[in-house]
Amino acid sequence: MIRTDPPEEGFVFVREARPGPMAGAAVGRRIAKADFEPPCIVVDRELSSVIVGGWPGRLYRVAVTPPETDAERAALTQANEALRQPAKYIRAFTVDVLAELPASALFGPHGAAVVDVLDAARALTTQTAARLAAASIPGAAARYGAAWNRWLAGEPNAAPHLDRDHSATLAIPGDGPAESPIGKGFLAVSAAIRAAARERGGPTAFETVYDEEDGESEEVMAEPWSHASAPLLHAAMALGAPHLMSAADRDALTAPWRATTADRPAR
Repeated sequence: MIRTDPPEEGFVFVREARPGPMAGAAVGRRIAKADFEPPCIVVDRELSSVIVGGWPGRLYRVAVTPPETDAERAALTQANEALRQPAKYIRAFTVDVLAELPASALFGPHGAAVVDVLDAARALTTQTAARLAAASIPGAAARYGAAWNRWLAGEPNAAPHLDRDHSATLAIPGDGPAESPIGKGFLAVSAAIRAAARERGGPTAFETVYDEEDGESEEVMAEPWSHASAPLLHAAMALGAPHLMSAADRDALTAPWRATTADRPAR
């Protein structure tokens, strides 16, 4: 059942390019859908469950307003009844915008530095992707994976994933509320790189590969975009979770990013 008395509060991330039902959101405004059809306004109960559907975007704290009519009440019940309980989010048709928060709050206490990496990822061109790929250093993936294992050691349900190879890991749902040392930051960086590749990479930015084991084809980023991902993910780890590694490792993991994004200094 949806709790609406008092109004339930939560968080909404609004992608600037596609604001959807939250178009025109501002502090103090009531945002109401004109109908009860999808898409609904998705309100996450905790910051840790907010999905960054695209970058850049804005983060709001909202209150779900109680339904005013029987038709709205029925539609709201139907929209939420299929959610697996306890649900991390609820679907709403009307919300009051209580506050705007820095989007960096989604990525932990050092989220502002993760945003620097995200902005660099979203601004990539074929040329900068090639420079970033060329600046990669040996052993960086192992240091990134070691940081993952240090983080997992403190998570409540991480035993199945401890001491494994996490050199390419972006998120591990279920081990803890955050899914990674920087929330969904690694997923956001990866998505930003793919978006940049689609926007500026031209017809050769992606290629189709066939997996003989499952018999399916998959579209993947081609070089240099594919090789630009790791240095940015490594920088996001070093800047967003500096407590998980030594100063030497932080310097090593951020070196390629610093060398190719000199106009975007870390904070």
